[in-house]
Amino acid sequence: MVSAGMWTLPSFTSDKLIEVFVSKSTWHAKYSKLFPQVRSYPQLVAWLDGSRDAPSNFDLFGIEKQSYTFKDLEDILGKLKMEKLKRKGRESGVGGSKKEKRITSGKGKQAM
Repeated sequence: MVSAGMWTLPSFTSDKLIEVFVSKSTWHAKYSKLFPQVRSYPQLVAWLDGSRDAPSNFDLFGIEKQSYTFKDLEDILGKLKMEKLKRKGRESGVGGSKKEKRITSGKGKQAM
């Protein structure tokens, strides 16, 4: 509304905005832990900001919805974090080996 010139009220702090929508206990218990994580994912920041270069809803979330919830944010952050860890593992060579591992049972036999 601000960017469209439709906001007629004076500006206010993000703390006041948060208090309008959620209780302080809910904010500190859940939401305040999610938002700092967003900074690590430029595509998610762009989507939240509504940037022109932001990925589509479907490209980011894998599903097209009318609106997205904090549960959706929590889910996508978990997914993005796992993808980042997998990429990091492949780049460092950890977990990328397909070498056969043999497990020895208690009776001295080898199992595959």
